[in-house]
Amino acid sequence: MLSEGAKYGLHVVAVTQYLHRVPPRIQAALLGNVDVWILFQLGVEDMDDAWKIVHGESHGWTPQDLVDGLRAHEVAMATSGSLLKLETRPFRAPGHNASESRDAVVASSRRYAQPEDSEASPWLVNQNDVEALQKGVEIRSRTVEELSGHTGLRPDKLAAVLRRCEEAGDIELDPEQSGRFRLTNRGSVHLRVLAGRRNEGEDHVETLVDLVMWLSTKHIAVTIPEQVAGVLMPDAQFRYGDAVYNVEVECSTVAKAAEQVVRNFRKAREAGNRVLIALPDAAGIPRLLQVLDGAFPGLRLWPDGVGVVWKGEDGQFHPHRVPGTEVWPFLDEDGELPSLNEPEEDSAAPATILAETDPLPRILRGIIQEFVKAGKAEATSEEIFDALPAKERARRTDNQVGIVLSGLGLKHHRARINGARPRVYELATPWTNDGPTDRTIGLDERGTDRRDSRRWSSDSSSGNN
Repeated sequence: MLSEGAKYGLHVVAVTQYLHRVPPRIQAALLGNVDVWILFQLGVEDMDDAWKIVHGESHGWTPQDLVDGLRAHEVAMATSGSLLKLETRPFRAPGHNASESRDAVVASSRRYAQPEDSEASPWLVNQNDVEALQKGVEIRSRTVEELSGHTGLRPDKLAAVLRRCEEAGDIELDPEQSGRFRLTNRGSVHLRVLAGRRNEGEDHVETLVDLVMWLSTKHIAVTIPEQVAGVLMPDAQFRYGDAVYNVEVECSTVAKAAEQVVRNFRKAREAGNRVLIALPDAAGIPRLLQVLDGAFPGLRLWPDGVGVVWKGEDGQFHPHRVPGTEVWPFLDEDGELPSLNEPEEDSAAPATILAETDPLPRILRGIIQEFVKAGKAEATSEEIFDALPAKERARRTDNQVGIVLSGLGLKHHRARINGARPRVYELATPWTNDGPTDRTIGLDERGTDRRDSRRWSSDSSSGNN
């Protein structure tokens, strides 16, 4: 950070009370990059090192001048080849809002400046603590006292875990039961990821949780399998249209275990699945592409069944774009999902995150095939929605159904019927006439669809993906 930050406009003020306690590696970075040094009256343990740092000899200063040569509130400032003695301004008298300032300082100190060996420090909260708390409110909301008994955490440690989970959005106060905490939608996902992990670190877990939440905004339900020692399992999996997608989150593995990245990708290809690789930031993209190109020469992102997304500072995931290719439609934040050619009234309806693969595609395929058998060539969105089982109708929206139908490859147009303009779907597609509807489409070694030898592509006009 010290060596690279300045070119990005980042300027750092580093403060320490005892120079000799700064680790040697950090000291070396400071000596090579700091432009201005300000020294208050020093202790004898630091005077020799500080005197060398500010080149005191060339300015006629002795090491002792940095100890008793500086009065209270005086500083020695070394900058641009000069070593100056300056007086600092006296501290202002407390103003009328001193009590508010003091309260803010106390609150900040309690929150961020706990001693590093304190049980109340939020920085000492680990994944096991978070999982224990989330399990405590998984079934029903609980009070702090109930959580203390359920988790076995000491009061100060429990307070730190509660604070961390609240700030992450994993828990919230139950509006219907005063003083009780309940698990949020994000917390349910986080708990599933924690329960399924093997030895993944916090960066890996947080990236996967954020990715699942992001996909949920696109009405994509994600399965999180339990990781089993000795068995190569994807970090997550989902279905979109007729394709199955393996999700692989790569953090330190890109730099430290490239062979693991290759194994994950090869395993997905052998199963005929696509692979969505998620990175915690954009910094790992060059190395990832180098690893993939070395193991699979000529591999093309997106058309050949592998895509890469990275998490930005805004918390959203962004697809890595390659000239001459199109990202998968449901990942394209610059475009619209295939079925959203016109705004829908319920387009902002919250998505439901399911613990298993969403059955809606299978149900809709069955409905369309029944319509085709009955001789129908077209069907309105209302007719298809009304054909859903009652349980599915109660928890679905017309917009969700439209997204899945478009993902299944059904083209549609608008037609004016009784003063309204519903979507009318054309029911003739390859899978309505040629065999099983629940098969997994496989890819050959070049990423080609083995069913009809077409290269995977993104076709926003037809909804194929």
